[in-house]
Amino acid sequence: MERREILEALARGGGAMDPGVDLDDVAQRTEGFSGADIRALVADAALSAIHRAIEDSEQTVNGKGGGGGGGGGGAPAVTRSDMAKAMSEVGRYKLKQIETRVETAWCQLLKLIYDYSL
Repeated sequence: MERREILEALARGGGAMDPGVDLDDVAQRTEGFSGADIRALVADAALSAIHRAIEDSEQTVNGKGGGGGGGGGGAPAVTRSDMAKAMSEVGRYKLKQIETRVETAWCQLLKLIYDYSL
């Protein structure tokens, strides 16, 4: 299954996705992500949308304007901004994961060189 198809399936099953979210762009930017990584990305974006809707609701209740939080009772739509925030968060985790793998590979290589030299 391609990343674009995974994103489409998660968008269909996980709630509202704003039409402004370019799934082709997200698929390109998630090169090297596993299906689980992509699922975490979409879940993080959905949480961002929920937090945004809560903040908008609180501002509306307190008379500070706001609104636009998708107050129809359903889940708020994930926007480009929500997806960008999630990409930032999940991307940092993914980079740390890659760094750990590289460090492990170097350690294994150095051990092999040491063992071979004995």
